Amino acid sequence: MLRLVAIDIDGTLLTSAQVISPATRATIREVLERGVRVVLVTGRSFFQARAFAEELGLTTPLILHNGALVKDSAGHVFEARLLAGETAREVIRCARAHCVDLLCFEDPEGEGRAVAEPIASENDRMLRYLSRWRRPVELVPDLFEYADHAVLALTTVDRWEKACRFASVIEREFGGRVRVWRTEYPRRDVALVDVVSPDCSKARALDRLARHWGIAPSEIMVVGDNRNDLEMLAYAGLGVVMGNAEEELKRLGYYVTGTNDEDGLAHALRRFLLGGEVA
Repeated sequence: MLRLVAIDIDGTLLTSAQVISPATRATIREVLERGVRVVLVTGRSFFQARAFAEELGLTTPLILHNGALVKDSAGHVFEARLLAGETAREVIRCARAHCVDLLCFEDPEGEGRAVAEPIASENDRMLRYLSRWRRPVELVPDLFEYADHAVLALTTVDRWEKACRFASVIEREFGGRVRVWRTEYPRRDVALVDVVSPDCSKARALDRLARHWGIAPSEIMVVGDNRNDLEMLAYAGLGVVMGNAEEELKRLGYYVTGTNDEDGLAHALRRFLLGGEVA
């Protein structure tokens, strides 16, 4: 019996138009009516993710920044695992050496903050990413000087090859001092790279919540579409990969559902929890 469903947001819950489809919304509400818990698990920040939880009527905590922060839509913080300020500064120094723009996410309380130096005009991926936000990033003249304290995450958005090359540099140079999570879209030539505390992952945060509720991994269903979902997919009793995921993820042996523009999440929920098809 499945008692908990963990759902990634981008490429899974949301369509390519960045909305929740009517079929997905209705299906999740049916799942909730069956008494199954639903948790959104994302690399997004609180102020980016909260609206989707509210739209679905979720009261469970949100797992944010790839596990660095867990809080509910009312703002109650369950846990925050911060990246040390000294380490954050070293990452910023490394990013400058590789001409990489960074966003600094911090302040677990309240709405949270996103801070950056002015973004290079040629980094159209980062500028496009920020243009979809409902609130502006806070600009500072010197991010290195600003980051003299622990932060939630350091994030870059850039062309796929450049961002992945930077991720590899951080993994090589920092080792176990940080955890690097990649969200890759090679067909769109874009990738997001999150640098967080070394004990942060979607799977670890999900496991702590499940243990609190007395739910075993075998009772958990996970639905995702990208590399930062892999550890969580392996942890759960049932893993579902979206049809819009890269081919290498779809070859890993998990159930493959339809794409995010074909109500793939709703189809998977109906198949494994509701015993039917999307209307």
